[in-house]
Amino acid sequence: MKITILGAFTDGLIESFGADKIILDVANKAKNPDTEIEYKNLGKGLTHVDDGDIYAFHLFCETTMLMGMYEEQNKGADALVMGCFYDPALLAVRGVVNLPVIGSAEAAMHLACSMGEKFGIVTPNYECQHVMLRNSLTYGLRNRMIDNRPIRCIKRMNWAEVDPSEIINSFKDTVRGLADDGAEVVILGCWAWIPTITALGIHEVDGIPLIDPCIAAIKYAELFGGLKKSGIPWISRKSMYRTPPKDHADKYFSQWK
Repeated sequence: MKITILGAFTDGLIESFGADKIILDVANKAKNPDTEIEYKNLGKGLTHVDDGDIYAFHLFCETTMLMGMYEEQNKGADALVMGCFYDPALLAVRGVVNLPVIGSAEAAMHLACSMGEKFGIVTPNYECQHVMLRNSLTYGLRNRMIDNRPIRCIKRMNWAEVDPSEIINSFKDTVRGLADDGAEVVILGCWAWIPTITALGIHEVDGIPLIDPCIAAIKYAELFGGLKKSGIPWISRKSMYRTPPKDHADKYFSQWK
């Protein structure tokens, strides 16, 4: 099975601080032995890591992800993964792409619900919480998050310049705060920065399981990709994800080129 992760960034952005290698390392350790993982960026994506917090740039990211996924579906992958915790344009993409498309936030939230009653999310900055909260409502899972500040950020710092122990300590303190307010599971809410925590070998804090969105997405991609390859239904085209006529879709997407 081949899984392609499509990052939400311009080429060279996360490569400049090695995040692409961390993502691939995390993904390859989580995958099944016969699964091949490919990571690539949108090319026309975000030019700064934190720009997805700006709503106008978030909409730009949704548009480029929609276009990028539509083009990527015929390049040999069995499933596609959105390499962004915002799940940009996830519902729209599923309606026009004839492959399993996995949103890492959706996958992580559903996994969290199978592991505990209530969950919280840790992010590198607080501004992104509005997108994450809106997604939790869209997925029908807001009531499975803790009531008090379910999305919290670690101490602001330049991850490339500080000692890793400072990052770890701030992260663990944030997880403990979520746990004090009822979280039984905590999701790592970012692809660019947070996988560093997994790469450092931290998978739980004081008995609280941590869910890396990359790992959750890869396992869901293997599941749904396997369903499709086996000829078993993997999506409903009845309503939400109904597929438009191909000539209609091609006319719309050709305007982007």
